[in-house]
Amino acid sequence: MDAWWLAFRQLYAYTVSTPFNPILYADMAEHTHHFANWPFPDDADTISYCTGKVAHENFPVLRVTHDHDGDWQFLDATTDDPGEPVLVCLGCVFERDATLSDIADLPRGWCAYRSAIGEDWECWEKPLEADGDDEHE
Repeated sequence: MDAWWLAFRQLYAYTVSTPFNPILYADMAEHTHHFANWPFPDDADTISYCTGKVAHENFPVLRVTHDHDGDWQFLDATTDDPGEPVLVCLGCVFERDATLSDIADLPRGWCAYRSAIGEDWECWEKPLEADGDDEHE
């Protein structure tokens, strides 16, 4: 493990608590998931971002962004100011809501929105320069 990663782990030890499995972000690489049918192109241990409401308050994922750089964001879509992101592995997000398999093939640079779990996803491509701005146009 390189020195940068070790320093990162020491500086940013995020705790993820219920409804996800309680894991320390620094130990994320040490927990695993085993899914019979893994739908995402990225590994289950891929770091993703979600809102505190999704991670800690059991809000449903209603908006997903697959950034141009490959990052995944899982948002509750209840506010324009989602607060600080919570880092969780992709497997933990999927474990909580298997309906996310419907957008597992969302290409990089695309967003998806649904009004509730079980509803159809509306997907759109966002311009490269909008990667810091998730607004649906």
